[in-house]
Amino acid sequence: MLPEEDRLFWVQHPDVVQRGVINSARFERYIRKVSALGRLIVGSKNLYRLFDCDSTEEQQLIFDRQITGPVVRSIFKIAFHPAIYKNRGIDPAGLTHSGARNIAGFFFQRFRNFCCSTVSRRNYYLQYTFFNRVLFPEALPEFLQPSFHDSFVKNSTRIEYRLASFETALQFAVQGQFNKIHLSNIGDWIPKQSMAELFSLIRDKTSPGARAVMRYIHLKHVIPESVQELKADYGRGEDLARTDRYPFYSIVPMIRL
Repeated sequence: MLPEEDRLFWVQHPDVVQRGVINSARFERYIRKVSALGRLIVGSKNLYRLFDCDSTEEQQLIFDRQITGPVVRSIFKIAFHPAIYKNRGIDPAGLTHSGARNIAGFFFQRFRNFCCSTVSRRNYYLQYTFFNRVLFPEALPEFLQPSFHDSFVKNSTRIEYRLASFETALQFAVQGQFNKIHLSNIGDWIPKQSMAELFSLIRDKTSPGARAVMRYIHLKHVIPESVQELKADYGRGEDLARTDRYPFYSIVPMIRL
C-alpha cells in the first residue's frame, strides 16, 4: 500500500513509532500546532476553565463564551484552507475523497466536540494537545492506571511489530488469526474499488465474531452487497463519535457474521 518513498521513511525512522502517533503523525502534529496557536490567542486561563467544569454542558458554555470567536474561526479558515492544509497538515492523497466540502467548518465543529463532548478533566488527549502533558491523574488512559499496571507489563511483551502493508498482512495470515482489526482512515487514501477489495479480504481472512473498526474523515465507505458477511453499525458509530476523546475521525464499528 505504501509508496516506496514512504516505506523507506518508516524503515529509517523507527523512533517515530516509539514516540507514538500523537507526537509523530503528520495530522496529529498539525492539530497540535493549530491548538497551540489557539492557546496563545484564547489564553491558557480560559482553557483551564474547561477543567473546572463538572459537566459537558458547562464546558459548552465556557467554549462558546470564552474560547470561540472571530479570531479563532479565522485560524481554522486559514489552517484548513485546502491550499495550506493539503501541503502541511496532510499528504494531498489524504484529500482524495474530500470533494467540495467546507473543510475549515468541519474541523472547527470537530474541535468544539474535542473541547465539549467529554469531561475535560478525564480527557488526556485534550490536556496533552493543549499543554503537552496530562494535567490530572484521573485522565490517564486505563492501561496507565495503577490498577492495570500488572496487566500492562505482562501484555506489553506480547506486542509484535511487522513491516508490511495492511493487505499483505491479511493475505498471508491464517484464517481467523486476527479477530480485532482497526482500519484507521485508510479509506480516505485509496480508491473505492481498493476499499471494496479490502472488505472482501477481511471477510475471507476472519472468522464469525471478529470485530473491526473503520475510521474516516472524508468518506464513509459502504460495505459492498457482495460482502454480506461484514455488517457495519453506522448508527452505533455516530453514538461513539459523540463521546470520543479525539473526535476528529468518524467511527464505523463492524462485525464478521
